[in-house]
Amino acid sequence: MHPRTRQSLHDVIAACIEIESRTDEVSVRSYRSDRDLRLMIERLLMTVGEALSRAEKHDPLLVAALPNARNIIEMRNRIVHCDLALNREIFWTAAVRHAPILRSQTEEVLGEQEDVPERSEGIIGYVELAELKS
Repeated sequence: MHPRTRQSLHDVIAACIEIESRTDEVSVRSYRSDRDLRLMIERLLMTVGEALSRAEKHDPLLVAALPNARNIIEMRNRIVHCDLALNREIFWTAAVRHAPILRSQTEEVLGEQEDVPERSEGIIGYVELAELKS
């Protein structure tokens, strides 16, 4: 595995953990009414998509092993290019249903189901993963 791919996949895990922590015990109604939360989730999903895109450039077959990677990369592209036709409800679904699955699949790809790294540096900077979990 290319070192940049490894770092990008760590970024995916870190962003997914943060998404999970920010949406834990939040209802869709609360999500809809909290603009800051919506913007945060949108930004974290962009981070995931960008990290997967970077990983795909170095190890396309490895990223292809993540079933929804291409969809997430496309979502990121649509967010970045301000696709106004994009249904914002899709972010909620991606956050609460797909982020936990993607995190687990990414950990499997990295062979780290038990050993999530203490720090991840990259697109979202240094992230204290232990802090994000709590």
